[in-house]
Amino acid sequence: MDAGYFVGRKEIVDWVNETLQLSLSKVEQTASGAVACQLLDRIYPGKVPLGKVNWDAKLDYEFLSNYKILQNAFTRLKIDKHLPVEKLVRAKYQDNLEFMQWFKRFYELNNPALDYDPVAARAGGKGAGGAARILPAAGSSFSNSTRVGGTPSKPVAGRSNSRSIGSSASTSYTSGCVARDKENGGSRTISNKPKVASVPLMDEVLVQKAEALQQENATLQATIEGLEKERDFYFEKLTVVEEMLQERQAGAGDDVIPEVAELVEQIFKVLYATESTTAPPASVVSVESSEAAAAAVAAPSAVV
Repeated sequence: MDAGYFVGRKEIVDWVNETLQLSLSKVEQTASGAVACQLLDRIYPGKVPLGKVNWDAKLDYEFLSNYKILQNAFTRLKIDKHLPVEKLVRAKYQDNLEFMQWFKRFYELNNPALDYDPVAARAGGKGAGGAARILPAAGSSFSNSTRVGGTPSKPVAGRSNSRSIGSSASTSYTSGCVARDKENGGSRTISNKPKVASVPLMDEVLVQKAEALQQENATLQATIEGLEKERDFYFEKLTVVEEMLQERQAGAGDDVIPEVAELVEQIFKVLYATESTTAPPASVVSVESSEAAAAAVAAPSAVV
């Protein structure tokens, strides 16, 4: 399946739109799982219950419901493919691009049926009528509290509630002791005070532990968000480079210089290298070919 990862974003979006008669503008819009469900149904017509697929999914549980339908279909068809649902539902560019690259390659290897009407096939699904016009915006369905490692939206409220519970418990305990002593004809309220004080003391220890865990959780969440922003920043730059190279490759005629074509191919291999493939070392692109390419192509001095 390695060859499938040499497919660019634009080609993936065009392929999905043409295959399912949709109008996606970005690969992140496949994050709801509805597109993947119909692509599988396109390969194996009638094997996916498209009537249960929610094309209008906007919330996390709706996304997960679509992926559950897809996973069940994979199991029935004995397709050995792990679904990274926790990554896909975040609607991030890299994760959804790689999944659609795999799906395109799987689609090509399994000879889908030709007499397939995608609009009629998904007609029974929720929100299918507007699926051809627009799909849920990427990243709009999840708040930080619903993601893995998300911090609670109101940590202070949990602290105040725990204290009020401890306070009410100690009050009830004291009232019970006083009532019992009056029934026995004695007054032993003073002797019971140390036991009453132990209840709020234990409560304070739990509150301190909860606060420490919340602070650690917030630190980890901030670290994760920072790494995600940095990853997205560099992927946007790589996307721009990819589009520039694709435009250069598409506009090249018969008079293209071999050194330039070779340099473009080497750059594509570096861009599309994955964990299962090895990127070519820097020495592959020789100094001579780089100098020839630079002399042959009037490249701008800076790209903003």
